[in-house]
Parts: sequence; C-alpha cells; structure tokens
Amino acid sequence: MLLTFAGVLLISLFVVGAQIAQSPVAPPREGDSPFVTLYLHPRNNAEMVLTFGDGQVWGALAQDPTFSHPEVMVQGRTEFVYRSSRPLFPILAWVVSAGRPDAVPWVVAFLSAFGVALMGAAAVALAQQDHRATRYAALAAFLPGSLYILTHFGPEPLATAFTMFGLYAWRRAPRRTVLAVALFAAAVLTREVAMLVPVALALHALIIDRSRWRTVAPLALPALPYLAWVGTQRVRFGAWPVQSTVDERLTLPFVGLTKAMIEMGSYDRLVLVLGIVLIAFAARRDARSVFTWIAAAFALFGVVMGSSVWRADAARVLLPMYAFGLLGVLPRVPVRAPLRTPAHPPAS
Repeated sequence: MLLTFAGVLLISLFVVGAQIAQSPVAPPREGDSPFVTLYLHPRNNAEMVLTFGDGQVWGALAQDPTFSHPEVMVQGRTEFVYRSSRPLFPILAWVVSAGRPDAVPWVVAFLSAFGVALMGAAAVALAQQDHRATRYAALAAFLPGSLYILTHFGPEPLATAFTMFGLYAWRRAPRRTVLAVALFAAAVLTREVAMLVPVALALHALIIDRSRWRTVAPLALPALPYLAWVGTQRVRFGAWPVQSTVDERLTLPFVGLTKAMIEMGSYDRLVLVLGIVLIAFAARRDARSVFTWIAAAFALFGVVMGSSVWRADAARVLLPMYAFGLLGVLPRVPVRAPLRTPAHPPAS
C-alpha cells in the first residue's frame, strides 16, 4: 500500500507539474472566465490553472479560513454558501500553506495530487481486505475523474480516499467504529455527496448482512458535522447550499443527463459508457458486494444530476462510482488457509 501511494504520488506530481508548466499566464479563455474575483487576473502559472475550473474556489476559500467573505464570488452570496459547504479541503490548504496567499495555488495543486495517491493506496487496501486481485486496484488513481483533478485541481479524490479508508476501518475485525465514522465525516465535509457511501453501507448491512439497526446506527453520525456546518452558514448568511440557482445542479431523473447529452463530446460519452460498463460488470460478478452497492448508489445519484454538472466533467463528481465499481469487478483470489502445527510431534 505504501509503495502504491509513493508511486502514484510521484506520477501525480509529475502530471500536475506538467500542467502548471504548460499553462503560462494569459487572458482567460472565452467561456472560461474566472468566477472568483481573486483570480480575475492570474499572476503566475499555478493561478492560471486554477481558473480552468473549481480550483479557483478552493484557492479563494483557502485564503479565508473563517469563510467570511462572500464577495469573492462573482455569482453572489448563495453561491458562496454552496461552495463553502465543503470546508475541509480549503482548511487543509490554509494549514499547509501556513496562511500565505502566494503559496495557496501550489498547495491546492499538491493536495489534489496527494488525494489521488491516497485514493490509489486506499483502493489497494480495500482490495486486499476483500481478497481481490490487488494488482489492478491502483488503477482507481487513473480513472477519468482522477485525471481531471490532476489538471484542474479539487477535493474529490481526497473525499473518495476518506470513504475508502472509512469502509476499511468499518469492515475490520474487530470493527473500528470511531475511526470509520470520523473518516466518513471527513469525507462528507470534503464533498457532501460522499454521504452516499455510509448510506449504501448501512442499507447493505441491513438487507444483505441482516444486521440489526443498532449496529448500523453509527453510520448516520457522519452527517451531523455537515449539518452543523451548513446550519452555521445559514445563520451567518441567510441561505442554504441548495438555494444557489446559478446552475442547474439537480433535476428530475434523467432530465439533466438528457440535456447534457446534446452537448457531450465523444470523450464524455466514452467516459459515461465506461461507468455503465463498470456498474454492469460489478453487478454481474457479485451483485451482493458492498462495492457494487456503493457504486450503484452513486449511479442513482447521477440520474438526478443537473445538466451543468454533467457538462462540467461528471466523472469528477461520480468518482466514487467509478472507483468502487472498479473494485467490484476485480476478481477474487483464493484465501490461503494458515498452516497448522500438529498438536503432538510424530513418534520417532
């Protein structure tokens, strides 16, 4: 696992470095105008990369650890509340950058690469725990959503890694309940959609494992820190994250996907097909696997995602679907029985 983490981190840092090096400071491209005032005029290559996507949000929030400046968002206060509902990643960037604004873009880039590497290591750990072939598990670090993050920066791989290690802790014997809940909570504070993992895990335990309610009750706890945080933001700014109407983010089933399909390029369609194939193969190999259930939960969420989410590289938002789907299709390996020592030595 450690070798996987180190190897993927080196590759990820190389990709991130190459992206920064080949993105010289220039006027924003048409259609890609920054929506954070701090990066309307990028000063260096790293800041330029932030303007390509949501990286600019994390860069701005990492310079505002008390989340007190909604004016940095061009789209208004409700958009600020929506974006700041994922506080852990910018707080980490603020801590690592020691509060230095000039260092923030570089730290955001590093944390993005770190999250990809951590996710690769977590996938290997889960595969090993579930007695699956580990040699392909590290491919989770090179899924379309992961590669997008390495060129645009963001928290999704880190959130996925937290969920994977949370699942690992939950399924250990003896179970590490406190650690699992803490990791799931960290994932939800990094990207709220990560809450689907403990939800799917709880349903799987109740339906497949026939567990009792009280044994899965702790899986509701990861939602509490998130609810407390957004409640605080509601008191401070008078808005909930769902009140942001800048883009179409949630719709009736398949409405957003249908709209986005009209504008999807061949690459996006291929990525969508890859997700469908992973879900189908995971269900065929083992429909009762918790990996399959988690991947299916994100697939169901995908059908209600708005067209703007689908157009903004949906593989990034649905990264857990792809990662757990990949784990679900990995073949199982035979478990070697431990060697038994004879109770009595043979007579000579």
